[in-house]
Amino acid sequence: MFKSKLLWTGALAALGLVTAAAYAEPTQQDLLQKINDLQSQVAQLQANQTTQQHQLDARDVDSTVNSVLNDADSHSMLVDGTGVTAGWDKKMMGFFVASEDGSSMLHPGLIWKYTGVANWKHNTTGGGNDSAVGFENTVLEPYVCGNVFTKDMTFKLLYDSASGSPTLTDMYVQYVFSHNVLCGGDLAVKGGQFVDPTFKEQSIGDANVAAELVGARSLLNALIGGGLVGPRVQGVELLLVGDNSPVHLALAYTDGAQGANTDFQQIHSVYFSPVAGHSEVFSVNWGVAARADWKLMGDWKDADKFTAKGNKQDLLVVGLGGNVTEICLDGMTGGVWEYMYSADVQYCTMDGKLSLYAAALGNDLKTRNNPGTDNLQCYGLLVQAGYLVTDSVEVFARWDWTHLDGELAFLVDGGQNNFHELTAGVNYYLGDNGAWGNHAKLTVDISYLPQGTPVGVPAADVLGQGNGRSELVVGAQFTLWI
Repeated sequence: MFKSKLLWTGALAALGLVTAAAYAEPTQQDLLQKINDLQSQVAQLQANQTTQQHQLDARDVDSTVNSVLNDADSHSMLVDGTGVTAGWDKKMMGFFVASEDGSSMLHPGLIWKYTGVANWKHNTTGGGNDSAVGFENTVLEPYVCGNVFTKDMTFKLLYDSASGSPTLTDMYVQYVFSHNVLCGGDLAVKGGQFVDPTFKEQSIGDANVAAELVGARSLLNALIGGGLVGPRVQGVELLLVGDNSPVHLALAYTDGAQGANTDFQQIHSVYFSPVAGHSEVFSVNWGVAARADWKLMGDWKDADKFTAKGNKQDLLVVGLGGNVTEICLDGMTGGVWEYMYSADVQYCTMDGKLSLYAAALGNDLKTRNNPGTDNLQCYGLLVQAGYLVTDSVEVFARWDWTHLDGELAFLVDGGQNNFHELTAGVNYYLGDNGAWGNHAKLTVDISYLPQGTPVGVPAADVLGQGNGRSELVVGAQFTLWI
C-alpha cells in the first residue's frame, strides 16, 4: 500500500509541473515577436485596401469619361443615334434605316429598266421601209419612301432620270387619320404630286413600274388613258384603304390632266391635243378624279401587280374610274370639258400561274360656246393574259384596240381611226426558281401595229405612222428594282 501511495503522489507532482509550465508567462522576446507579426499583418491589409481603392477609382474615372464622350457624340448628331436599326429587308427586297419601334423608316431605292430595241416601219410616207436599232434607259427612277413619326404617315419622293435630266415624278405625303371606319377600312388623305387614280394600267405601272406584265404599257393607255392624263397630277386625295376592307376608294381634286410640275396657273404645252391633233398651248382650270375597286376574293397586295407569281390566294378585283378636267385652249372662248373613264377586271389563280386582265376605256371631249366644233368620242378595249410555265418562266400576250373619233382621225391621220396592237413575249425571273420575282427579271416581247399609230409613243418605243402603215417593235429588257 505504501508503494501505491508513492506512485500516486509522483504522478500528481508531474502533472502539476506540466500545467505550471503550460501557463507560465511569455518572455519579453515572445511579446516583441508577436507585436512585429501583428504590425506586418496590419501593413499588408492597408496595402491591399489602397490597391483596391486605386482600382475602383480608375474604373470610376473610365466610366465617367466614356459617359461624357457618348453624351457629347449624341449631342453632336442631328438626330438621336440611339434605337436605330438598319440593313436589308428580304421581304421588301431593299435597304432600310428605321427606329426600333418602326414609327420612322427610310427606304432608298432604284427602279431601272434597260432595253435593247429594234423598230421597223413598213411603207413609210417617203416610200419603202425604215428601221432603227439601239439601246436606252427606258426607266431610271431613284426614289426614297417610308414613314415618319408614325406608321400612319407615309411619303414618297421619286425622280425620273431616264433622259439624263432628273425630273420630279412623285412627291407626296399620305396620312391615315382614322382606322376601321367604313367596311373595316382606314381613311387617309394624300397631298402632293401623285398618279391619277382613274386608270388601273397606269396606276399599277407608275406606283410600281417593275410590276408590269409586259415591257411597256399599251397603245390604248397612251392615246386615251393614263398616258393622256399626264400621268401625274397635283392635288389632294381622300382614300379608303386597308387590308381588311373589301372596297378601296379614291377621290381627288387636282390641277387637272397633265398638271405635273406646273405652277398654280397650270399652263402646258403637249405633244398631242385630241381637239386639234397637234401640240398647242393650253391651260387647265381644275380636275376631279375618282376610282372604286371591289375585291371579291384574294389579297390586296396581289392586286398591285399584273403577274400571278407569288400569289397564295385566288384574286378577283373589279374597278371603275373616272376623271373630269376643264381645259381652256388658245383661240377657244368656251374651252373644253374632257371626260375620261375606265372599267376593268383582274383575276389571278392561287397557284401563282394564270393572270388575266381586261379593261374598257373612254375619252369624251365636249366643247362649249364654239359653233362648228363637234364633240369628240374615243374609246377602246384591252385584254391581256400571263401564264407561269415554270417558277422562272412566264409567257404573256396582249391585244388592245383604240377607236378615235372620225373628225379627230381626219385631223391627225387622213381618215384612219382604228388602231390595233398585238403583243406577245416572255418574262424570265432571276434567282433560285425565280425567287427575285419582279425585282430582277428579263423581258423579251414583240409588238405589231398593223395600222401604225397616229402619234409616236416614246415610252413604248413606237415611232408613229398611221393610215394603214404598219410598225413592228421588238424589245429585250432587263429590270432591276431594289
